[in-house]
Amino acid sequence: MLLIFSTCISVLSQNQATIVMQPAATTVSLGQTFNIMVKVDFSTLPATSITDAVEIYLSFDKTKLKVTAIAEQPTVAAFTSKPIPVDNSSQYSATNTAGQVSYAAATTSSFPTADFNVLQITFEAIAVTVQRRH
Repeated sequence: MLLIFSTCISVLSQNQATIVMQPAATTVSLGQTFNIMVKVDFSTLPATSITDAVEIYLSFDKTKLKVTAIAEQPTVAAFTSKPIPVDNSSQYSATNTAGQVSYAAATTSSFPTADFNVLQITFEAIAVTVQRRH
């Protein structure tokens, strides 16, 4: 099963920064779980970069995947404002019903100045996708 995600991501930073997901692609079997790490990656030297906010909307095919865990990583866990907090509902029902992981956090101090992890998301494959080659 090949899994592809769609993202809409915003990072407020002094210099250019992007959000990356690692691994970018993975192949799993039905019922197998896998982790995606969502990270902020500075495109300029970390000494000249700061980030004060991050906003993530990661869409997934809810007929093929379900979220089984979302873990805030230490850098963003310390951010002082969470306009869109991690979904803490039972079985991540809001996230799985929408087929979207939504998260936003901001800080007014202790700005990260180097690449950092935002969220670790664990997915479970709940259906099989068949790829055909022509």
